[in-house]
Amino acid sequence: MKMYQAAYNSLKELSNPTHVRGMHEFIVNNSYFFVFGSKDPARVLGVCLDRRTKGVFITKPEKPQLFYRHALATCGILELPREMCGKGVDH
Repeated sequence: MKMYQAAYNSLKELSNPTHVRGMHEFIVNNSYFFVFGSKDPARVLGVCLDRRTKGVFITKPEKPQLFYRHALATCGILELPREMCGKGVDH
């Protein structure tokens, strides 16, 4: 599972926008993503989310845009178009 997929699944289970540090803790506790090989794994997760967050200026954005910025370092899931509802995030 990729990091953004773990974040997506976490936010889906949490059912509300969550701060990056809380999301990181949830991901680790639920074994969605095992290896965060950096000194500040929550920051790495934050950058990963920024790349897929609508309206965030970043030099290397990625698709699909799955998240929105609720507050500083806090993201939620964008509502998906009807044709994507029910499908997993496998991109």
